[in-house]
Amino acid sequence: MRLHNHSKAQNNKFRFSVFTFLFTLLFVSNITAHQQEWLMQIIYAGAGPTSAHIILYQGGVQIDDGYSTSTWTFNPSEPTWKGNVGSDVNKWFNSGDSEFDDPPPTWSIKNPGNYIVRIIYANVSDRYFAISIPSVVNQQPDFNIKYNIYDGSVTYINNNRGVTPATIVSYPWTDYSVTLKNSFNADGIMSVDYSNVSIPVGGKTETWSSPLFPRRLAAIDQQPTGINYVQRFFEWTSNLIATNTNRSINVNGGTGFYQANFKNEYNIIFQNSFSGASGGVITVNNIQHSAPYQTTLLQYDSIPATAATNPINGISYSFSHWSNGSTQGYNYYFKPNDHSTYTAYYIGKANNTNRNLHYNSSDPNQPITVIWNEHPNTYVTKYQIWRRSKYKKQATSEPVLIGTVNRGTTTFVDFDYAGTNSGFTDWILWYDVKSYFSLDATYSDDDFVLVFSDGLLQKNKAQNSANIVENKIENYPNPFNPSTVITFQIINAGYVTLKVYDNLGREIETLVNEEKNSGKYNVVFDGANLSSGIYFYRIISNGFVETKKMILTK
Repeated sequence: MRLHNHSKAQNNKFRFSVFTFLFTLLFVSNITAHQQEWLMQIIYAGAGPTSAHIILYQGGVQIDDGYSTSTWTFNPSEPTWKGNVGSDVNKWFNSGDSEFDDPPPTWSIKNPGNYIVRIIYANVSDRYFAISIPSVVNQQPDFNIKYNIYDGSVTYINNNRGVTPATIVSYPWTDYSVTLKNSFNADGIMSVDYSNVSIPVGGKTETWSSPLFPRRLAAIDQQPTGINYVQRFFEWTSNLIATNTNRSINVNGGTGFYQANFKNEYNIIFQNSFSGASGGVITVNNIQHSAPYQTTLLQYDSIPATAATNPINGISYSFSHWSNGSTQGYNYYFKPNDHSTYTAYYIGKANNTNRNLHYNSSDPNQPITVIWNEHPNTYVTKYQIWRRSKYKKQATSEPVLIGTVNRGTTTFVDFDYAGTNSGFTDWILWYDVKSYFSLDATYSDDDFVLVFSDGLLQKNKAQNSANIVENKIENYPNPFNPSTVITFQIINAGYVTLKVYDNLGREIETLVNEEKNSGKYNVVFDGANLSSGIYFYRIISNGFVETKKMILTK
């Protein structure tokens, strides 16, 4: 159990009350009464000015002015003149009032801090010095300042506050006229001593006094009202300093101007233009980006771009030209003078990535069947079938178009050649299926594939003129869409004409009009640009005349 001593507690409570009262009386009240009091003395003797004005500044702002109240009056018979400065008052007093503990009304120096004291002697000088008043650390908060008119020195007397340094020097007060301006032709802003200041279109002229230096200026990127571009700083120009590219600069004095110079910032878009597709990639400033790609560029600067080869959905797009007409696709440098969009235009060709061109296992004496996959891009609307051949040690033939089929057809039968299992033959064949990209009217590039049919091939016997015993003409397929192969054979050499007519007897196309040896021949008729209907083909050769009907269906 804890026992409580009532008398002891009462005694402790009384001691605490006495301590609190003494602390309040001796410390708090004394500091409060005196922490703003300070005394200034001006040393002067002999003939000279009879008055002085003292102005107080804090943070570059004038906070009190002796002009507006009264002046110090000098008595030539006395070498030293005094005046009190304290709290909650508004004027100076003459040298005869030097009462320290009962200060007269004067400036309101309410907080410790840094101050500028300006002393103006009429017709003689205008000088200033700086003081720094720390917090009160003892019960003697007051201090005296002695200013000597002869040498401009400033000395602290009875420095109970701990103001440092003990001795300081005054300097001439000089006003400078400084003009601040932005290069763009509009109202804007500028940072002056870490605060944004409005700068009119023609600039802003300010009067800066010597104790307020150095001043800090900083250019601010901005988009002024009425200007279509963000303004980006690039350098300062001035009659007081050399050209400076630092955004922030210090101003140490002088009368003149400071102009922040800016460049327009342009919004730039790089994009691709494909038939039947969008997006893709594009290289800007040596970095590949997804298109469209947006960036910015400063006035007078340039930026390189490279048009990349873009495969999209089975179409390989190759660069054609830029929107400004340039055909330089690699690292072409653009130098805009406004917001700009640059477009890379491309021409598309179907690629064979998914074609899988192959052949069936031909039985002996059966025609070769060419097989491929449907192209994935629906703008591929038809296919051309080409063939190359080589007989013994002869040169490989030029490519021959042997047929055209529409999208949806993925096989083609070549009746000119057949498979064999009778051993090595003298013929080698290659086939190519070219995809037609209708939007750009292009065919895929050459890509021939060698035929293997049990490893052996032979020329179709019907090809040999010695075996032709009759004149004959036919076409396959029939009906067709959009093309068909017309095959004819002639016994005797002679002049051959082969023409196509519509159902009204109008000539559509001449397919053959030349001398031919005895033999078998193929010619492709393409009806892609014709409408559906019945057409006729007619051959004339050495008395052999025959007309047959064929049907185009779409």
